[in-house]
Amino acid sequence: MARALVFDPTAGQRFVDQTRRYDWQLLRSSNVHRFDGADQLRAARDGLAGLGYLVHEMDASGWESAGDLHDALAAALSLPGHYGRNLDALLDVLRDVAEYEYGSDPDTAGTVLAVGGYDRVVGIDRRLAHGVLDVFALAARYGALLGHPMLCLVASAAELGPVGATAVTRSTPPG
Repeated sequence: MARALVFDPTAGQRFVDQTRRYDWQLLRSSNVHRFDGADQLRAARDGLAGLGYLVHEMDASGWESAGDLHDALAAALSLPGHYGRNLDALLDVLRDVAEYEYGSDPDTAGTVLAVGGYDRVVGIDRRLAHGVLDVFALAARYGALLGHPMLCLVASAAELGPVGATAVTRSTPPG
């Protein structure tokens, strides 16, 4: 099956309608978005699932270490056993996700990683918390070249700074 553009600027009125969708609103500004709490994250996740996105959910609130983060990522995205459990390895496997090798499905609108309780990651290691989002943004940019929209949504009160040369914007759920 040939993949079609998610947003097609040559499609006339259909494109105008596409630009009103929630995923367009998120993707046009960043691939990484922060929500104030679990309810907002859930509404955003549900909105994207309703548009046909494959959503991987994780809850960081019980994590105690960087190892817990990497274990959860490996499980959620069905990463291969050789995943190196560091940021360089994460970038490599997220690029594979962008290429639909695992953790994604070309028959969906795109891939979403939704992480609740991200303040816990910030508390464990702020540099790691920022690095994971930065790596995701870089891989998502690669995914965009392949026509694969990828979004990372986190619930966090922390200001997380720019990632992938783009701001982590405070967002609101659809509605």
